[in-house]
Amino acid sequence: MTATSSTFDIVEYYTGLINDDPSISPPVAAVGSLVRLIELQHATTMLEFMMITRSACDKLKSATHQSISLSAGCDVFLKQMSRLSHTQSVEECRAALIRAGTEFVQNAGRCRSSVAEFGSPFVQDEQTILVHSYSRVVMGLLE
Repeated sequence: MTATSSTFDIVEYYTGLINDDPSISPPVAAVGSLVRLIELQHATTMLEFMMITRSACDKLKSATHQSISLSAGCDVFLKQMSRLSHTQSVEECRAALIRAGTEFVQNAGRCRSSVAEFGSPFVQDEQTILVHSYSRVVMGLLE
């Protein structure tokens, strides 16, 4: 692990994101935390870069209770990293992940609002709506 990333506590950063913004979902907070990690670390090889990121994902998954949704955010990030690693240098991959991850985090709230806006004509007063679990999108739709 590089010197700068060894002092970064990804679980603490993730928890801070969740506590600071109650509307942020666990997968979005996971991606935001991983973006911050790669902003701080400067691996010299692709293997080191991927190992640091996978290790951070494992720490997040083992330290939180929302393992399914958080795992989904980590897995999407790792999948994107794997795809980029085959065609780019470490620095190019790092820059592309920071750009894509930051855009993802910024757009997540807008997407929730857009889905709620487009879905609202389909929900009428006095209808019964069955949902499988708590959903920020559904709550936005019903507001």
